[in-house]
Amino acid sequence: MATLNFNAGNNIIVPNENNTTYRGLEGGDTYVISKATEKNSKIDIVDTSTHPLKDKNSLEISKNDTEAVIALRDLQKGITVLDLSFLDIDPGTTVEIKSHYWNAEGYDPQWYFGDGGEEFSTGIWNFFDIADNSLVLAPESYFDFTNDKIFFEYTGKEEDGTLKDPRITNIPIRLANDDKDDDFKVKLTYISNGEEKEYIVTIDASFDDTGEQNIIQLVHGITISSSLFTSNAARLTLSNGAQITISGADKFTYEVGGNITAGKAGDIKTFEQFAQYMGLEALPSSGSKQGNKDIIIDKRDPLKSDLSNFPLSDQERIVDGESQTIDLSTYYIKPEGIRNATDLSSINDLSEIDAIEIDVGTSEATVALKELKKGIEIFDLSFLNIDEGSAEITKHFYNHVFERILLDDSYYYWKPAGWNSENFFDINNNVLSLAPESYFEETGIGADILEYTEAKLWYEYTHPSSGALSMKWEPSQNFKVKIAYTSNGVAKEYIVNIDSVFQDDTDKSVYQTKIDNTVLTSLQYEIHDNSHPYFLRDQITLEGSQLTIT
Repeated sequence: MATLNFNAGNNIIVPNENNTTYRGLEGGDTYVISKATEKNSKIDIVDTSTHPLKDKNSLEISKNDTEAVIALRDLQKGITVLDLSFLDIDPGTTVEIKSHYWNAEGYDPQWYFGDGGEEFSTGIWNFFDIADNSLVLAPESYFDFTNDKIFFEYTGKEEDGTLKDPRITNIPIRLANDDKDDDFKVKLTYISNGEEKEYIVTIDASFDDTGEQNIIQLVHGITISSSLFTSNAARLTLSNGAQITISGADKFTYEVGGNITAGKAGDIKTFEQFAQYMGLEALPSSGSKQGNKDIIIDKRDPLKSDLSNFPLSDQERIVDGESQTIDLSTYYIKPEGIRNATDLSSINDLSEIDAIEIDVGTSEATVALKELKKGIEIFDLSFLNIDEGSAEITKHFYNHVFERILLDDSYYYWKPAGWNSENFFDINNNVLSLAPESYFEETGIGADILEYTEAKLWYEYTHPSSGALSMKWEPSQNFKVKIAYTSNGVAKEYIVNIDSVFQDDTDKSVYQTKIDNTVLTSLQYEIHDNSHPYFLRDQITLEGSQLTIT
């Protein structure tokens, strides 16, 4: 069998050649299993990556005695960029920041020299600090590589030099221009053997929270005809006859229903969870086990069935004049990955509740919230088997630039929780709630605001220097909350999407329709073919889940 070795970067690999072993080396690789996989082909996947980055905030791409090129973790404040102790720094002296190289709006990228590298006549641009001979991001600084910006604390000056209150702002860090050197750089100076020397650090790239995980991505819509699992390997046979063997399968992460080539995320699972998705109760400690047949890949877990005790078998007859009724709900199980939505049939109207669960899955949920209610409980995450005390709100996704949404929806992006001293939500005892002073306002907001958001999310803001409290708002449109937690020691994330805002008199049928369109809250049974060698068609009937044969 031929072997294709990939480089040590983060590769997107689409296995589609017969009799081929696909081997990833260092880096986090994504193997995309899709309809492009060749019919009846035999493919092996192995990966030799041994240095995961999940515990690192920076990565040295290159480094010598005069300069270094660094990749940083995206959206992380105050992290260490580079430990400078490898330099021959004279005892009793310190490294100092001299200047920065970046793109000021309307100008080509250039070096900017200030007092201490960051203080100018107009104000202080606090990008970096030096701590224990390490270059670190300042406490409020972070890179947003998705939007090519660095966020930092800027303190302006009055004409007499008096400092104004600090505020968080941003500048662009890269241009869409290949003939210009537009990476963000910082120039440092230090004393070595009595001589002043310079050192340049370039921020060139980023890596995200997946670190260097290797991912098997099963694209939405493909059918796995059969599967075989051992404790550390798997063999998947697709509906077109392609056979894919995954060696070291327990070292991979499995993304079900996504498509990286189309920019669509799937549902992330461990090897154990993927085996359960395929129908196993647990991975075998020895030997092998088969999964369910003909599983169509979807972000939601597939329908499960247990027909081992089904009361009828092939060629069995029912005595004339008798009948047999079978409750199908005994043998078919609603997918575990689709948990309960709010049961609106149990209430008279929406005045009785403050939150509606529209769609609750294993990796994300969608909810609607009552208008003008402070501090309401939104969502109980206890079903995720969260390790005690591990759940925390890490990021928020929303449009901070308001009306610019009309021009470019890229103004929606994730921001670290607390990046601007805001207090949107709380999480206590695994229950996500609005913060005590937070609430949504929809009624009566102006038409100019309605052009880019359905409602305002009001929240309590703490002034970073004075500590004074005030109320501010952000657009609620497409708002998301990301929660990080561990389950049995395994790091995981959960996203809660804010769908909409409702009032006491909102017709509950609006939300019942949304639930019916997105969530499988119960199973419905239909007869597609009731032909049978020993029965007439009208002898096999179905009402709800009750199958009757007479």
